[in-house]
Amino acid sequence: MISLKKTIQAIGGLNDNPSGLVSCDAWVNTYPTLFNYPSFDPAQLSPVGQGAYGSYQAALAKVIDTSRDEYLFCQSVVQGTPTSPYIPQQHWELSRSGVNQALELLKPGLAAFGIGD
Repeated sequence: MISLKKTIQAIGGLNDNPSGLVSCDAWVNTYPTLFNYPSFDPAQLSPVGQGAYGSYQAALAKVIDTSRDEYLFCQSVVQGTPTSPYIPQQHWELSRSGVNQALELLKPGLAAFGIGD
């Protein structure tokens, strides 16, 4: 869960460049790593583990869903087929707010194991 938190934070950081520029190369390298996180059989977990796993799953699903459009845009830039040279604001805003929401969703799971901010 700590690794997932770091990846979510990294995605947020890609959107927080003070110059306003977004590295599409970094996006296409970072976003797909979200699909490498393991899944577990909740029946094999304790009640605390099940709650933490629910938090983990919700955070992962949130960041995958809300960052998808920005990833797809950046993928088109890297492939040389962008529809525009600028990331549409709605993609950036959705991704950034999704990062914040995912981090909040992950907090209870981390807290269940005594891991704070």
